[in-house]
Amino acid sequence: MHSQASAAAEKAVVAPYGSWESPISAAAVSAAGRTVEGLAVAGDGRLLWVETRPEEGGRAVLVKEAAEPGGDAVDVTPEGFAVRSLAQEYGGGAFAVQGDVVVFSNYSDQRLYKQTIGDNSAQPLTPDYTGSVLRYADGVFDPHFCRYVTIMEDHRKDSSNPVTTIAAVTISERDANEPTVLVSGNDFYAFPRIDPIKRRMAWIEWSNPNMSWDKAQLWVGYFSEKGEVHNKICIAGGDPTLVESPTEPKWTSKGELFFITDRESGFWNIYKWDEESNLTVQLYSLDAEFSKPMWIFGVSSYGFLGKDDTSNKIVCCYRQNGRSCAGVLDHDSGSFSELDIPFSSVTNIVSGDGFFYVEGASATLPVSIAKSPARRLMLISMPRTIIFSKGRQMRNLRYWSEPMVDLQMKHVEFWILVFSTGQAEDGHLLMLTMGEAQVETGRVDAQRLCVTGESAGGFTTLACLAFRQIFKAGNRKAYFERSPINFVDRFSCPIILFQGLEDTVVSPVQATTIYKAIKDKGLPVALVEYEGEQHGFRKAENIKFTLEQQMVFFARLVGHFKVADGITPIKIDNFDEPSL
Repeated sequence: MHSQASAAAEKAVVAPYGSWESPISAAAVSAAGRTVEGLAVAGDGRLLWVETRPEEGGRAVLVKEAAEPGGDAVDVTPEGFAVRSLAQEYGGGAFAVQGDVVVFSNYSDQRLYKQTIGDNSAQPLTPDYTGSVLRYADGVFDPHFCRYVTIMEDHRKDSSNPVTTIAAVTISERDANEPTVLVSGNDFYAFPRIDPIKRRMAWIEWSNPNMSWDKAQLWVGYFSEKGEVHNKICIAGGDPTLVESPTEPKWTSKGELFFITDRESGFWNIYKWDEESNLTVQLYSLDAEFSKPMWIFGVSSYGFLGKDDTSNKIVCCYRQNGRSCAGVLDHDSGSFSELDIPFSSVTNIVSGDGFFYVEGASATLPVSIAKSPARRLMLISMPRTIIFSKGRQMRNLRYWSEPMVDLQMKHVEFWILVFSTGQAEDGHLLMLTMGEAQVETGRVDAQRLCVTGESAGGFTTLACLAFRQIFKAGNRKAYFERSPINFVDRFSCPIILFQGLEDTVVSPVQATTIYKAIKDKGLPVALVEYEGEQHGFRKAENIKFTLEQQMVFFARLVGHFKVADGITPIKIDNFDEPSL
C-alpha cells in the first residue's frame, strides 16, 4: 500500500485549476453527441426513431430497432436524405409510419417523400418549389382516402409571415401532386389525428399572440365523401369564459378520442370526449403536468396499452413537484398507479403491438429508449445525448457525465447546473441566487464566476450579465429571445457569442448588434459565426470549436491560466493587441 501511494504521489501534477490536461477532449464530446427525436412503431412492432449525427454534419437519420434484443439498430433513411422538418423552425414530427411505409420530410428541400422500409429509394410526394418554401410536420396516414394529412407551412408569399394550414397529400400516385388544404384560417395548427373508424379528424389550433400552452382549441371535423372537412365541432377551448390549452389528441382503435387539457385545476390532465353528450370527462385528477409545452411537433406523452388498443389502460408520463414520472391510468375504473422505472426524466411515450416504449434518462443513465410489454423494462438503446445548459426543452436532472459537463468539470473547480422550467420562469433569478450562495459559503471564487447558456438559457445568461454584476464572464450561444441590448450600459464583463448564420428563430443580426455594442463600450468580446448552422449546432466540428473556444475564453479572461489542450485562441476584441 505504501509503495502504491508513493507511486501515485510521484505521478501527481500540481497545477492551477483549469490548466491541467483533461482526459476528455472537445473532440470526444462532439463525437458522442447523437440525439434522439420522435418515436413511432412500425407494422412489425419494432420501433423507429430519428437520430441526429454530428459526425455526419448533423444529418438526421431514421433508425429501426434491431430484430433481436442486443442486435444492432438498422438505418432506414437512404444516403443523400435527412429526416428533418423546418416547420416553425424548431421542427419535429418529421416522419410517420404505417405498416412498412414511411413518409418523411427531407431536410435539404423540405419535400415529402415516401419510402418502403428496407428499400433504399424514396419517391417524392410533393412538388419541387426550389427551396424550402413549403414545410411539413406532424403528419399521419389517412386510411379512409389513401393520403397523408399534415401540417403545412407556406412561405411562398411572405417568408417572414408564413401561412399555416392542415393539408392532404396523395400517396397512391407516382407523380408529385400539389397538397390540398383541408383546414385553414387560424394562425397555427398541430396534432391532426385521424379516427380509424369514422371519417373524421381531430386537431389543435391557436392564434397570435398566444402560445399553444396559453390558449388553444381542440376541434373535430367530419370528412365529406370527397374528403373535405365539414361539420366542425369545438371539443375544448371554445368557451370564452374559460381559458384552457388542450393538446395531444389521440384516437383509439375503437374510435374513442382522448386528449390533455388544463381546464379544471390548471394542470394538464388526461380527458376523454363523450361523443353522444359532446361533453369531456376528466379521467383522473392529479396536480401534475401530463404534457409539456409544444416547442417541437411530434410530442407524445401517453399511449394506449394492449394489442390494437383494446385495453382500457393508458401508459403516460407526467411531471410532479419537479420530478418526472411514468404511470398507468385505467380510464374505466379511474384508478392510477405509478410505474417503477429507472428514469428520473421521461421525455416521450409511445405504444403499439402490445408494447410501449419510453424515452428517458437519469443521473446515472444517458438518454435511453426502453421497451416493455407490461412493467418489465427491457433496455434496447442507449444513444448518448447530452443537454448542456437550459434551452427550450424541459428536463429533470438526468445523466450529464461523459462527455459535456465532465469536459468542463475537468477544467474548473466547481460547476453548478441550474434547471428552470422554461421562459415563463425567472431563470436568471434562480441562477443568480445559486451563484451568490456559493460565493457566500466560500465554495467558489467570486472573481472567477462564469455563466453560460444557449437559446432560452442564452437569454438567461445575458439577463444575468445585464442586470446583475456577480458574474465575471459569459458564454451565450447567440440565442436570446428578448434582447437586453437596451441595457447595454449595464454590461461590465467579457462576453463571447456563437451564432448560426441560418438561424431564423434568433436572427444573426441580434448577435451582431450586441457584439458591436459590447465592443463599442470597450469590453472584451468575441463573435463566432457558423455557416450552415441554425438554432442549435449540429455539426461535430462546430460543437468542438465552440467548446474549445469558450474554455479558452474563460481561461484567458477570468482564470488567467493556459489550457493544456494546445488550443489556438480566436482574437478577442478589446483584449488582444491589434496585428501590425
